[in-house]
Amino acid sequence: MASERATYCCVDIECTGQVPAYHDMISLGAVGVRPVPGGGRELGGSFYVEIQPVFGHVDPGAMAVHGLTIDHLRAHGRPRRLALEALSAWVAAETVPGTKPVFVGHNAPFDWSFVSHAYGVEGLPNPFGYKAMCTKSLAAGVLGLHWFDTNKEVLAERLALPPEDRAKKHRADYDAHYQALILLGLLAVQDRVARTTAPEGGVGSSGTRNASQAARARAEAASLLEGLSSDTWVVFTDGACLGNPGPSAAAAVLRGPGGVRLETARFLGRGTSQRAELAALRLGLALLDEAQVPAQAPVLLCTDSRYAEGMAVLGWKVRANADLVGPLRVALAGRPAARVRWVAGHAGIEGNERVDALAQAEVRRGG
Repeated sequence: MASERATYCCVDIECTGQVPAYHDMISLGAVGVRPVPGGGRELGGSFYVEIQPVFGHVDPGAMAVHGLTIDHLRAHGRPRRLALEALSAWVAAETVPGTKPVFVGHNAPFDWSFVSHAYGVEGLPNPFGYKAMCTKSLAAGVLGLHWFDTNKEVLAERLALPPEDRAKKHRADYDAHYQALILLGLLAVQDRVARTTAPEGGVGSSGTRNASQAARARAEAASLLEGLSSDTWVVFTDGACLGNPGPSAAAAVLRGPGGVRLETARFLGRGTSQRAELAALRLGLALLDEAQVPAQAPVLLCTDSRYAEGMAVLGWKVRANADLVGPLRVALAGRPAARVRWVAGHAGIEGNERVDALAQAEVRRGG
């Protein structure tokens, strides 16, 4: 996968104005996001430098954002060339062997233009080459957002990140760290989509899945569940529909610490399979409330509906079923430690098979 070929360097800069070659880049922070053996990624090292101004042109509005002063920078900042040489050395040390460093910004064109210009005028090779990656654009594609909705506040909600620390915001080292968290979240979503849609390397679809794919699906589910902490509450949800639309039902099963086990199913009347899957997630959250699970407790909700996962936590655009999607998102926001993950249906995964049987039985009783 592409992720295994890259060491991402999340970069944020502060400046004295908006225009490279007229305004100065006066601070730069960077945080690595690197691949780890066996798959996945982790936060790497960090870098921060304050830079002496060269041009001296100042936009008061820009200076008010970051709070750095020209006097401070002249006294304590590094000369621009030395700052860039230090950044290059950090990039070389941070880059995992066998990968290439990738410049990542939020919004990349702005930060990239200042960094690239500085390397050019100093006559130094740019360690990132001539390419940059923008997390705003990545979020638009991965989460299905409009570009104007790819601000950090929206992404924090969609990716279940802690809110930004307002006291540290607009300091280049802190912003680079937060951007690295955003990148980790976006790449994780991208990986899940790639795994579930790959024709050979994935787990197929319930109607055409072969034995090998089913085994892979069970292994992935087992790995997911085995990696949970012992205090995690696990909920499987499923919807059923006789025809689409047709009589429908939702079901949920809860397994918790100490052997807690709850199950429920509800006939929904005439509806679609998508509405049934969304209703099933709400039913799972209701089970948590019934069991008096604290709002801060770690929770994993497993659904075999990619649509339900996308609507619940991946920020898919709401084109239908807004009456269910909105309240579902609000309910999930009330449980900040809850995650929603897709698992393969009809693949022999114990929790999924049980909740499917409950939903099927309920829809037949009601229908």
